[in-house]
Amino acid sequence: MCKDIIFVFSSKTLDGYPVIGAGICEEVYKLEGLNVFSRINTLSLDINTDDPYDVDFKLHERIAEISPNYVKGLALSTYVPNAKGPTGGIIGNPFIIGKTADNNIYDVGNGYCVAALPGGPGLMIKGEKAVAKNIFSEIAVGENKIIPISKIEQILKNNNIDIAIIIKDGTGSLENGIIMTYCFGETEYISI
Repeated sequence: MCKDIIFVFSSKTLDGYPVIGAGICEEVYKLEGLNVFSRINTLSLDINTDDPYDVDFKLHERIAEISPNYVKGLALSTYVPNAKGPTGGIIGNPFIIGKTADNNIYDVGNGYCVAALPGGPGLMIKGEKAVAKNIFSEIAVGENKIIPISKIEQILKNNNIDIAIIIKDGTGSLENGIIMTYCFGETEYISI
């Protein structure tokens, strides 16, 4: 069995909304995963901009349609002009119908768990729920706000985390969609 890795990508939907993403899969599927998610540009979200939930729901629904079964976790952030926010960020298992962020910790399979606040941020780690809860309480400092990345890296190292994704919503007046990935001590940061 190969070790899990993280791949990152960015694109625009068919309706022109920018999307950034990070996926988790076994190392042997990385290039195939990047190829699959390059097809985001063929997806139309057809969003009701008056409904913040619709942005996240459609983003999850459309991405689940193209997600291959080897993807163990996925985070996406999008910017939808004129949509009421905060919204535009999803994190979890693309094959499990997501729950609205409620500051609880959820097991999403394959040894991963997720924590998220309404309006962001969200966290996915490979590890125990109790560890995720402790990490999340240290890094989330309010609606869609996180501590500096250098401090997040140290917290992940101190908790012996090998794989983590942190996301911020991309839509709304205070939003600036970002994804931070942490994979075996290497950090990558992308923004909309």
